[in-house]
Amino acid sequence: MRIPRQIKRDHRIDAKISELRELLISAKDLGEISDYFHEVLVPDEAFMAAGAPSSNPRLLTTLETVLERVAPEGKLGTLLLIRLQDQALCHGYTTWRRGHVVFFYFEQLDLGFCSYSSSLSSAEVSFLRFKLTNVTCVGTGSSWRCQRGSA
Repeated sequence: MRIPRQIKRDHRIDAKISELRELLISAKDLGEISDYFHEVLVPDEAFMAAGAPSSNPRLLTTLETVLERVAPEGKLGTLLLIRLQDQALCHGYTTWRRGHVVFFYFEQLDLGFCSYSSSLSSAEVSFLRFKLTNVTCVGTGSSWRCQRGSA
């Protein structure tokens, strides 16, 4: 019988994730959300070690929908999806077409974020904020905002 590993809860991570949640809700500049995620959370070993591999078909369907708006006719590649149970947060990486996608999703808010770059050398990155139901996207250039539609 396999015993689940016990991870001591790190309250510093809780505070960082709370800040990310607030940014996701309120930031007007979607690049600010991406910067915070990559500069504060990703380098934190405790954050990267927290969580367990997971799956979420509903999230994948939504990612396909929002990415189709930015780069049509793509297909999700192999997915890395990690879920932090205490914070009800999923985050991960996949590919779309030949590009790269980094994403996270807060289950309780039903709200997520992803960034898409057509290649590792591309200076243009599209940022998308999305709800998991009735997804519609609006925006120009590299600043996209995806939210629930009225339907």
